[in-house]
Amino acid sequence: MMLRIYVYASGQALVETLVALPLLLSVFMCTLYLGRLHDIEARAIATSRYAAFAAAEQLQTQPVIAIDDQAAARVIAPADTPILQNERWDDARWTNYYDSSWTAPTDQRRLIHNRAAVLVHTTNGALDGGVGAAIDAAIVSARTAALLGRGRIDLANDGLISSEVQIAVAPVGSLPRPLDALALRLTSRTSLLANGWGANSTEQAARRIVAMHPTSGVGSLLEYLQPAIWLASVLEPALLHLCVGRVDPDIVPADRLQSARNAESGTWRPRCS
Repeated sequence: MMLRIYVYASGQALVETLVALPLLLSVFMCTLYLGRLHDIEARAIATSRYAAFAAAEQLQTQPVIAIDDQAAARVIAPADTPILQNERWDDARWTNYYDSSWTAPTDQRRLIHNRAAVLVHTTNGALDGGVGAAIDAAIVSARTAALLGRGRIDLANDGLISSEVQIAVAPVGSLPRPLDALALRLTSRTSLLANGWGANSTEQAARRIVAMHPTSGVGSLLEYLQPAIWLASVLEPALLHLCVGRVDPDIVPADRLQSARNAESGTWRPRCS
């Protein structure tokens, strides 16, 4: 009797396994497919950022359409080196450098059929619409607040660089429904406020920082308290070095010291330096 029950149980487990196996296999294939889509999407995000920053650096030396073509080549053949003039998005690059993992997990067909499936579009100009109005209002507010401080805001809403990357992913007919007819277009956009926003000197960068610093006004008020601070320094000598809102203009990222439209000159430094 126990032997018969054991045989029945074994047969039932085998049937359940055979029924569940296609489902488990489908889940496994879909997981591989989604993982490869995620990898392609990550490359699209990286390319949009690369194209935007490259346009900000090279906008004065070459047209945007050339930068788009060079950035599109980096989708298939990524690199950390600066974009070169001879880089082009052509069929040869797509054929020779295509990532072998960007294929369907079932029949190994390429998820990106041809180079026309990769589009990079970069624009340069002022922000418009609601976003542009918000930027304009923020700049006006910052300029008004700067009157209370010791700096100056000389920025304008005229230097937006926006780069969009679109990668069309071909449908994979061998996947289970509804994924077999899924034609995706992965999109990533990066926007930079460049061109009028660079600073060509540490003084210009420091003026902007001080104008935006919430404690710059407090630092000005402390100047009237110097006698009291001097007396209190007898008990606490460190008060002599008190500097609220200090800005060191010599520590400025290199990308903030290029292509400034409003040049600053002189040796201005913030107080407490």
